[in-house]
Amino acid sequence: MRAFIALMLPELMKQQITVLQKEIRESSISARLPAIHQLHMTIAFIPDLSTRQKEELMSRFSAVELPSPAVLCSSLSSMSTRNGRLYYLAVQPNPEMDLIVDTLRDILDAIGIIYERKAVKYHITIARGVKQFHQDLPLLPDPTHARELTLFHSELTRRGPVHTPVASIQLKLLGTDI
Repeated sequence: MRAFIALMLPELMKQQITVLQKEIRESSISARLPAIHQLHMTIAFIPDLSTRQKEELMSRFSAVELPSPAVLCSSLSSMSTRNGRLYYLAVQPNPEMDLIVDTLRDILDAIGIIYERKAVKYHITIARGVKQFHQDLPLLPDPTHARELTLFHSELTRRGPVHTPVASIQLKLLGTDI
């Protein structure tokens, strides 16, 4: 099993994403769609953690006041995988997201937890295994703020990944302009 840390999406954005998922499902019966409660934006992949490491990580995260970043989807994009295409919503980077990622990496380094150090490509996966999908102008979700950061365990199953929340912290809403 693997773990990851993700920004959780507000319910309204999740509901709007399900509209896109429905369009994908109608044009590609083979598509595997993440359940609404599984929609998130991953910011770091990390190995499975011991109980002590989880507690230390969330304790340090809770001690830091982090901003609630704006989530603005800029496009519907896709990439080829061995099982068809993966569709995702590209999310515009912003200083608040970058601050959260930098803070997370500093904490992981301080605890001695190894993680993937590649650059974060902010996105929300909305469908896997899509054989075909044609849409000229997708209706993107309205901009919003992510208010929660969650540590997950991830298990790959025959039906796709299953993400189990382990711990969460609330993010501080500093402003409402998006």
